This record gives sequence, C-alpha cells and structure tokens, in this order.
Amino acid sequence: MIGCHKRLATNDSASESANQPITTKVVQNEVDKEDEDLMKGPKKGSPSNSVIIGKIVEITPPDPSQEFPCNEVSCLAKVELMAMSKFGSSFHGQYNEGQVLTVRFVFTLEQTSERFPELNEPLPGLDVNNFFEAELFESEEKGYSVKLYKLMN
Repeated sequence: MIGCHKRLATNDSASESANQPITTKVVQNEVDKEDEDLMKGPKKGSPSNSVIIGKIVEITPPDPSQEFPCNEVSCLAKVELMAMSKFGSSFHGQYNEGQVLTVRFVFTLEQTSERFPELNEPLPGLDVNNFFEAELFESEEKGYSVKLYKLMN
C-alpha cells in the first residue's frame, strides 16, 4: 500500500544541546483507494471509452459533401467487433462482439505520413479484412469514431 510518511520529533525540549541527535519515527497515513489510483499516474486512453479489436469489412468511398479530408479520401468503414479488450465507463451494452458498426476514422483509412505529418507515429492505413485495435469514441452527433489505431495483421 502506498502511504505518505511524516516525521515526528520525539525530543520535546528545545533547549537540549545541539549536539544531541533528534530521534524520529515514521507514522504512515492511510491513503484511500481513489487517491492510491491517482498516484499511479494517468492511464492510457480515456477511462470512459472502450478499446476494441475490429475487422474492416467494407470501406465507404470518399464523400464530396463531407469536410476535409473525408471529401478526398475514405474515412468511413463498416467494422466488425471481434473483441473488446477494455470496457470503458460509457459502455452499457450498446454494442457487442460480432456486431458491425459504421465507424469514422478521424485520420482517414489511408496511410497518414503525407497527409498528417504532425502525427508522432504515422498510421499504416487500413483495408478490407485488416484487423486493428483502437479506442472507440462515441458521440450522439457523430456516432462512433477512431482516432489512432494499431494494425494487427
């Protein structure tokens, strides 16, 4: 268990000789579970989003009526949920393994090194039958989306 330590002086007299060492003892304060979790540092990804392993089953062609870059390259795909490697707090059974969802890929389904050079690690691009792992974002206005992913095959 992680705890905070406080030093307590055991010599009460301030007039004692400066040559005498002050003895100390350690008192451990109780730390509740929530504080202990916070001290471990941030977790990867948002605790409210789930992490999925998906398979691209169909890619929607670019739509000229969409905003950049989805007006030039494909951003939407039908994704079969193969597994869920993490359940976020916003998960309440709205999707399940085996289900096919329409997912918007924020950085497109294409390789990203030229179009998005600001990404620390370029995304390799996805094609039909590719498997990937990603955090699945959900919003009422935009549906399901994926930002970064890891190609699995």
